Amino acid sequence: MKKEIIREARRKSAVFVDYENLYMSMREESNRPLEATLEMLGRMVKWLTEDCNLKIVIGRAYGTWDFSATREALQPLSFLGITPQYVLTRRARNTGDLKLCLDLLEVLIQREEIDTFVIVGGDRDYIYIAERIREQAREVLVVSPSRATSVEFKEIIGQDNFIDALSLLPPELLEKPEIRDDGDQDVSIGHSDLMRCARLFLRARQELRATDIWLGPFFKSYMNEEFANMSNLQRKDLISELVRREAIEIEDREDRYGSGTFSVVLPNWSHDIFTEAEADGNSEAAGTEEAAGADDGNMFMMDDSADADESDAEGMDRGDAAE
Repeated sequence: MKKEIIREARRKSAVFVDYENLYMSMREESNRPLEATLEMLGRMVKWLTEDCNLKIVIGRAYGTWDFSATREALQPLSFLGITPQYVLTRRARNTGDLKLCLDLLEVLIQREEIDTFVIVGGDRDYIYIAERIREQAREVLVVSPSRATSVEFKEIIGQDNFIDALSLLPPELLEKPEIRDDGDQDVSIGHSDLMRCARLFLRARQELRATDIWLGPFFKSYMNEEFANMSNLQRKDLISELVRREAIEIEDREDRYGSGTFSVVLPNWSHDIFTEAEADGNSEAAGTEEAAGADDGNMFMMDDSADADESDAEGMDRGDAAE
């Protein structure tokens, strides 16, 4: 039914792909994430053009393209009619999401002939741009792995306008990646990075007053800010390393509407990583308080010295006056 409506009412479309987040999601769903990502996009383009009778007049994919797995996608994307857009993510948060939304808004305003906008990404930040599209009486479709899509986003978009990206893939590309043993694991994550990440979880536990941490908001609100010098892929590897060391578990739960799942982090708070991070945090706090106390003491000494200097000066003045 949905395809028939689109076939009759929609002709031109614009496709905006959050490539880096899409690829990260495919890493969790397939042992061949690059192939799965490109295959999914190819099948999506075919579905849009053939089944939905849409003409794609704009296709853009957003990413940093600074890793081999993403650089290898540049040419295949171009063959699909999707132009890579370079995004700077090392100095600011979520610039990929921001640039995608700004570009889409510009096209929405300037290209009135485009009736259908396709967002390939499930971040909840896209809720606002999706609402703007509908306010302009245009159609919006969302293509994203269901597990990686914000529950609120899916609810607002509606099932008729949401396509689970995994449903476009053949079974052979949906084999889960194997978890390697310690001896086979090549980890480039440093101990200091693990400590910083563990302290973030401890901070989230205190600020959110929760022992179970919702992965999506944590990654966005805490990880992106603390590890701004890392790419999203590197931040993801950091979380994966904590899972490998059994410091945390990630559990999928169904939302209350039964329309999808979301991921929750279950930290093992008694793990050595967290106990060490907590001890380091307490030491830093004590050091800060001690330094503050020393500063206060110095201020008092300076005040006493100033008073003494003033007394000496007054004494000299009185002596001069007496003479």
